[in-house]
Amino acid sequence: MEIGTDKKALEAELQNSESSTLSVNISKLSPPKKPPSAFFIFQRERKDILKQEEPTLKWPEISKRISQEYKALDDEEKDKYEEQASFLIEAYQAELTP
Repeated sequence: MEIGTDKKALEAELQNSESSTLSVNISKLSPPKKPPSAFFIFQRERKDILKQEEPTLKWPEISKRISQEYKALDDEEKDKYEEQASFLIEAYQAELTP
């Protein structure tokens, strides 16, 4: 069994185990996913909009346009995405600390 793939099955196996000395911290088996950067938050938001505007675009062209748009953002608009990213980073770090 791979670590993190079947968490519930492992929990059930540990509960049914007769050995009381077996102790596993289940939360350590599947650590939280790393939070996205400000750019990836922007990319996630813009990707669907671009696909709706121009449905024939392929992913490489969409990615280039999103990158150009992000570079062209003024500092005030970028701050919005950076604040979201920092909030997610804080939440991620809080999950990592016991």
